[in-house]
Amino acid sequence: MKKNSLVKAGIALAAAMVVMIGCGKSENTATTAAATEAVVYETKSAEELTDEAKIVLGDYTNLTRTIVKTEITEDYLQSELEYLAELYPVQITGRPAQLGDTANIDYAGYDGDVAFDGGTAAGYDLVLGSGSFIDGFEDGVVGMEIGEERDLNLKFPEQYHSAELAGKEVVFKVKLNSLASAEGSKVDDDLAKRVMGDESATLEMLKTDVQKDLELQAEYDFYVNAGAEVLMQLVENSEITVDPDAAEQMLSQMTATYQAQADMYGFAFEDFLSYFLGMTPEDLEAYATEIVKQEMALNALIEKENLSATDEQKDMIAQMNGFENAEALLAQVDEATAQRAFNMGAANYFLLGKSTVTE
Repeated sequence: MKKNSLVKAGIALAAAMVVMIGCGKSENTATTAAATEAVVYETKSAEELTDEAKIVLGDYTNLTRTIVKTEITEDYLQSELEYLAELYPVQITGRPAQLGDTANIDYAGYDGDVAFDGGTAAGYDLVLGSGSFIDGFEDGVVGMEIGEERDLNLKFPEQYHSAELAGKEVVFKVKLNSLASAEGSKVDDDLAKRVMGDESATLEMLKTDVQKDLELQAEYDFYVNAGAEVLMQLVENSEITVDPDAAEQMLSQMTATYQAQADMYGFAFEDFLSYFLGMTPEDLEAYATEIVKQEMALNALIEKENLSATDEQKDMIAQMNGFENAEALLAQVDEATAQRAFNMGAANYFLLGKSTVTE
């Protein structure tokens, strides 16, 4: 059993996009869909949301930013390929498991004759020597032959996070299915076959895919982080009065979204905010008001400059939110919500285009 089975995930997308579009594309679509369906909040009329709002749009012709888009150089691409070589090791046969190997195992933990919760898995890849399982587990797998089954008599730490298992003596029944080693993993066609799961894959095909992914990540980082810099300046330059109803609805919307995600990850709401977003509920309330200000500034800019997203920008905005393209986004999100996201994106790109870089 892992010492900490919850890994801090980078789930905090640009807040406005999360609220507008939802969870986006996920490897676990069933779980994501369930979380998205749980997002329920009370909506108010457009008049209620705007009757007390006021904005005088400030100057946006002299915006500055410190962030530039990351350049995907050959060295950067090569380092990512080498990292993939570590993640996708070569299959090993003809010898027992050694420290440093990735062991694919089935295991089941027993307290007496009863299998305890969270102690069972099949086809689990464990790097031997990583220290990710309790003391003695990984050492017990070392020396096993492929296909061998072994009982590991172990004891959970006294300070283990589960009170039911802390300090308890248990037995893990383990079967070694296969072995792999990063030592023989090279950046070559075989790596491409392993990563892409396709026997016809080549290194050039893998490079193309990795290059595309790195460029998308660089675009996303620039769009969000540099965009936040220039948008903050626009808000500061503007005179904005937020309608209390709009702030309240945004808070409700964000709370419902993050509550659904907290439920999905098995967290209490406040713990989720602290662990994943570094916020308290009071911070979230202030953040909701700030998001409304940002939306008001962007909407005023869209209207003043008559902005709309190009087809290329629409596809990029969709891809940055986990969809293949704008068409795929529109297939899962209602048109009004998608158009709102596209317009916001067009305004963000407009501001970035107006900004200059400073140290």
